[in-house]
Amino acid sequence: AESGQPTPATTVFILTVGDPAFGACRQALSQQTGTTFHTVVVKDVCPFSAAAQQMITSCETEFFIQLDEDMVLNPDAVTVIAYPPGGRRSTV
Repeated sequence: AESGQPTPATTVFILTVGDPAFGACRQALSQQTGTTFHTVVVKDVCPFSAAAQQMITSCETEFFIQLDEDMVLNPDAVTVIAYPPGGRRSTV
């Protein structure tokens, strides 16, 4: 990966249909600490099943996390989800 960073093993998908909360969600994601990850925005894809299929089809990492645009994460949320305490890799 670039700048000596490890290659991310996780992609974070944000599903958005234009809710005003999207900006806060994106900002919180940009302030994540502890791990590297890819971010992909899935915009205006409905119904949810189509958005979910797009995530599965386009994901190029081993794991992914799906966020709705009204979710505002704690600064370590991606790390905690991807690498939970106890050392077991999350499969959710």
